[in-house]
Amino acid sequence: MATLTSRDYQRLLDLTSAILNSDQTHLPWPLLPRELCQAIPWANISLLWSRSWGKAPPDDFPMPYRQLMDGAHDSFTDHCLDQHPLMRYLQTGGDRTPRILTTLGSPDGWDDEHAYHVARNWLGDGPHLAIPLPAPRGEAHFILLQRDGDRFTPRELQLATQLEPLLAGVVNQQRHLLRWRIALPAASEAPALALEYRLTPRELAVLNLLAEACTGEMIARRLGISPRTVNKHLERLYRKLGTRDRLATILRAQETGLLPPRLSAHHERFSAHHER
Repeated sequence: MATLTSRDYQRLLDLTSAILNSDQTHLPWPLLPRELCQAIPWANISLLWSRSWGKAPPDDFPMPYRQLMDGAHDSFTDHCLDQHPLMRYLQTGGDRTPRILTTLGSPDGWDDEHAYHVARNWLGDGPHLAIPLPAPRGEAHFILLQRDGDRFTPRELQLATQLEPLLAGVVNQQRHLLRWRIALPAASEAPALALEYRLTPRELAVLNLLAEACTGEMIARRLGISPRTVNKHLERLYRKLGTRDRLATILRAQETGLLPPRLSAHHERFSAHHER
């Protein structure tokens, strides 16, 4: 396994800090090109997802930026990218570790030869480095780094591997905050109350998972953080809401309007089908 340098870890810490201190209304993808281009230079960066995502994004899942660097592309380009080998690998339930594709191969492996040539012209032949992100079942969603000719190094693959849990945690946190907003009544003052109580986006996500009867380990797994970090967030929630345990915290949040009285059946079904 490649050894990361102290500068690599500093970049990961800088990116973590930038994400946690950014406006959490939207996913912080605009931060990534700057950070990734410093950590993995000479790479072109795109954000890709499977074709059906753009047609009907799930209500409970945050919509990604279409492109991190070059702007939008049309529906035919989406059709071509949908046949990308890494896209198909992830759609069929491949593991979530970053992967390197040295070349797009030949058009023989593509259902549509013209799609192969369009994708190759737009993305280049390779190598490609994909960092998977959480996506609805049967979908694929990942950040793609592409270079002209030069291979990605083992150190760069290891850096991407360290970055994947952070990005997955950001997506999952935003997903739970989106579900929280959907569950609230139309005239709810909960967002304003969250500011009044000085709750961070991460603390709000933890609070919502508490309301779903999640254990500390389950919360840690869903948000991509350690159980120890979850306990620290719980301690801050107790202090800010003036409570001493989990049940009292949930009841207090419901009384004040920070949480709806209970999660809807829709959200219960969502939890069953969209576990990471």
